[in-house]
Amino acid sequence: MSRDTIIRDTAYAIWEAEGRPEGRSQQHWLMAERQVASNTTDGAAKTRPAGTKTTRMAAGGAAKRTPAKKTASKAPIPKTH
Repeated sequence: MSRDTIIRDTAYAIWEAEGRPEGRSQQHWLMAERQVASNTTDGAAKTRPAGTKTTRMAAGGAAKRTPAKKTASKAPIPKTH
């Protein structure tokens, strides 16, 4: 996948996460460029572009985290007399 394709997909995910506002394409593209640059080493992407199933962008540009599953705690068994 080319760098421009990754940037375009990332910018689109940012646009969607912000509620699809009009007139912000330039800002979204620049945000995506910075994000892709921070996720690359030697020109190869380390992660999938934002907006894929594994990564979603929040409105502030931070990745949303899925809370860990809680395990059921065992309540002590009451003593019977």
